[in-house]
Amino acid sequence: MSAMALRARPAVMDRFLHTKAATAVGGVLVAALLVAGLVGLAALPTGSTSPATAVPSDARVSSSRTVGPVRVLLLSRRGRLQVLIAYHQAKGWFGVSVDPAPPGAVAAWTATRGSKTIPALSAVYGRTEAATAKVTWRDGRVDTTAVGRDGNYLVVRRGRTAGSKVELLNQDGTVATTVRGP
Repeated sequence: MSAMALRARPAVMDRFLHTKAATAVGGVLVAALLVAGLVGLAALPTGSTSPATAVPSDARVSSSRTVGPVRVLLLSRRGRLQVLIAYHQAKGWFGVSVDPAPPGAVAAWTATRGSKTIPALSAVYGRTEAATAKVTWRDGRVDTTAVGRDGNYLVVRRGRTAGSKVELLNQDGTVATTVRGP
């Protein structure tokens, strides 16, 4: 390359930088970088990798049941029981918490109305020294579950209905406690 060509190049660049075309090219480059950054952020996962990792760090999973596409988790949190409904979306697992049961509750009821991501479901849960929890629902259906080693139980079913009563049974099958539903 000749010395003249080397000197002419900066002069051409200097003239180009002060034109409308240069401003437009610069604007397009900035916009492209912003779009690339937003696409990169959108691609990052925001949910949890599993239902268990959607649980708050100060809670322990006591029991879990699957209802359709969701996991209903019974959490022990600061000495109180709380239900967390974990559901999966494109960006991972997310959780919806239900208000905790009153301290020392033998039985608590909760239900969801149902939505696009969470089906209508009903749950009864509590803490007891009994061996088995038997829930009689208002529609007559009866569900039974073993009480966990920690004394907690969770009974879940699809559909929105109320529990008529909860019978907590001893090891020999005798009724230790009966709690009437709401």
